[in-house]
Amino acid sequence: YITNSNITTTGDLKIDAQNTSTIDAINTSVTTTGDTGVGVSLAFNIIGWESQNVLFNTIDALIGTSIGNAQPDEVKAYILDTELDITGNLSLSAISQAQLTASVSNASTSAASALMNASGIAVSGILASNMMNSLADAYINYTGDQGIVKAGMITISAKDDAAISATTDMKAISSTTNDGGASILGGLVDAFTSEYNYSSKSGAQVIKTNDIVRVASDHTAGAVTKGIYKYIGTEQSIDLTTEDFSNQSSWERITRTNASDTIPNIGNVTDSDSQAFGGLVVRNDVRSE
Repeated sequence: YITNSNITTTGDLKIDAQNTSTIDAINTSVTTTGDTGVGVSLAFNIIGWESQNVLFNTIDALIGTSIGNAQPDEVKAYILDTELDITGNLSLSAISQAQLTASVSNASTSAASALMNASGIAVSGILASNMMNSLADAYINYTGDQGIVKAGMITISAKDDAAISATTDMKAISSTTNDGGASILGGLVDAFTSEYNYSSKSGAQVIKTNDIVRVASDHTAGAVTKGIYKYIGTEQSIDLTTEDFSNQSSWERITRTNASDTIPNIGNVTDSDSQAFGGLVVRNDVRSE
């Protein structure tokens, strides 16, 4: 901007004001439980408004009010109370391209499992408010007597392209199992198959019957890579780095097929109450002047 001056040029005069600021706001919440899970996310992203407390922000988002005072995010190109003698062209340009990108994710999961009479509840809620108040202005003005502006071509332009990009993802998932302990037993078996005493990178070790070995992804001596194997031979020293785990006389592969999947699914033996509730309120408000 130019104020209270006398400007004489032999060429063009150009005043260019731009706002290209960017804000990225990410809010992620995950709640996991075996009984009652409650997850609530509050997200307030505000540009161009007077700062408020959580209560007022919540009221604004819920009923669409504007409790706070407007304080627009301004970009201006102007000349005030200035005599201009421009041989070339005169140009004033104000552009606002402020961008607010907001992402809110809230997931609440309840997975209840017991012998009998278990129940589960999952509650997920999101309250989000994304507000932007921006202003782009370009002008020549005189507060007193009319001024003199001499120029070739005069161009005055103002453009407000401020924008909000908002993404909201909410999940409430509840499942309940009362199968007399079958799922619990299956979980223990699965935990067993994921634990091991050694890996194929452990080198030479004294391996005992029923010891568990996990095969590395780059093992080339024979085996299903990343597989779990149980030793069924007699105790001895074995170089696990070069061992052929596909030798069925010494090793037995442990898989889900011969572990938890072999436990019969008897269904629920008692009522299995499972409830999921979700609430979502999002306000996106863009105001341009």
